Amino acid sequence: MRALSILAFLPFLAFPAFSQGKPAASKAGPFVTVRKGDLPRAFALPGRFVPAGARPISLWFKAYQGELVLTWVLPQGTAVAKGSVLARIDARGIDKQIRDLARQKKALALSLAKAQAEDRLSRESEARQVEAAARDLDRARVAFRMWEKVELPLSHRSEELQAKMLADRIQDQKDELEQLEKMYRQDELVDETEEIVLKRARRNLARTLESQAIQKAKMKHERDYTEPLEKKKKEEALREMERKLAQLKVRVKLAQAQRKADLDKLRAQLSDLAVKLADLQKDRRLFELRAPAAGLLLYGSPQAYRPGGTPPVYRRGSRLTPRTALFTIAAPDKVRLALDVPEDKVQDLKERTAVEIRALAAPSRKYLGALRVERFPRSLPGGKQVFRGLVEIEGKTPGLLPGMRAKARVLLKPVKGALLLPKTALFGSEGHWFCYAEKAGGAFEKVPVRTGPSGGGMVVIAKGLTAGQKVLLRKEAK
Repeated sequence: MRALSILAFLPFLAFPAFSQGKPAASKAGPFVTVRKGDLPRAFALPGRFVPAGARPISLWFKAYQGELVLTWVLPQGTAVAKGSVLARIDARGIDKQIRDLARQKKALALSLAKAQAEDRLSRESEARQVEAAARDLDRARVAFRMWEKVELPLSHRSEELQAKMLADRIQDQKDELEQLEKMYRQDELVDETEEIVLKRARRNLARTLESQAIQKAKMKHERDYTEPLEKKKKEEALREMERKLAQLKVRVKLAQAQRKADLDKLRAQLSDLAVKLADLQKDRRLFELRAPAAGLLLYGSPQAYRPGGTPPVYRRGSRLTPRTALFTIAAPDKVRLALDVPEDKVQDLKERTAVEIRALAAPSRKYLGALRVERFPRSLPGGKQVFRGLVEIEGKTPGLLPGMRAKARVLLKPVKGALLLPKTALFGSEGHWFCYAEKAGGAFEKVPVRTGPSGGGMVVIAKGLTAGQKVLLRKEAK
């Protein structure tokens, strides 16, 4: 269907014989007559054949980073089947990376196992420490309560009992002294022995009274100072144990969190190493490049065969660049034509402009195709711009190979029923054209004209002349 559409369009674009409106010079002089006719339009461009149905081959590694050196490659232009080996790359570097990474993975797995065992042991030890500290605190609390509720009251009762016993003893000594004094007063005969007995009784009573005073002072000191101080010390000791237990719990929690973070980090590193190792092993398979489809093996990308492009040359020892099109598998009997369209020609092109193609290697054969042009220009050295074009050639193209050169004739829509004049009859410069046209009376005068499209040596006269008017071909005419 596409071939029919182009073939049907070609008669409309074909150059008509100039007999339809070709001005001819009069026998009387070097002039032509302006006449109406159809202006065929076309322009020629050089081009190069590029692969059709191209399958670029590039290396997109997941993990490998290193140089890529060819150890073997098929010759350029070899016909290959799907799955055929195209090239082999020196794999010593990636094999070493795989071995090193496998050792790192094993060492990291051992480190992770060790860290997990240490974390388990540390957790058990920390649990015992917290349990022991909590148990000691509970015991201290019980001891404090026992001291406060039992020991202290018992001590007070014991002191009070001793005070009562001492008071009783004093009373007894007083009673005894009083009886001795009464007895010795009734007995008028007081000898030295009786004096000694009384003196000793009075002395014992005095010592007991002094002991009682000391005991009271001691009890007062115990109640007012020693016992509150002892209680305060015990309470402070309890608070210190509580603080140490809380600190121990915080330290244990932080240590466990740190170990968990370390374990998570080790697990993440091990996972990353495992992924990287798997990616490297996948990358290793790419070191033997295989054809994704049957076709013709070409070096480089399809763009390398466009005008101005240079395909790479590969041989043993050549270095490859990843993430670029290294090879291309092209259809063996089909090419397209790539050409650069000048900026001033783009406005005349349609969506699928017809093109006639002749390969320089086989100029006798003509191919037909339809041109598509990219929307955005490409800059060239010197400030010029071109639009990349690609011609889809009708049918197969046996014998034509990517990289061959060709000439393309881009066929534009002809101008119908226009006033036509040979370009040789015009003088001046772009935008300021004039000619010598015949006026009334047979004289030729300088006449400014406005031109339109041109082609085949003819130009359309948009303004300034009329049909049938004679125009000189030589400037020196009067």
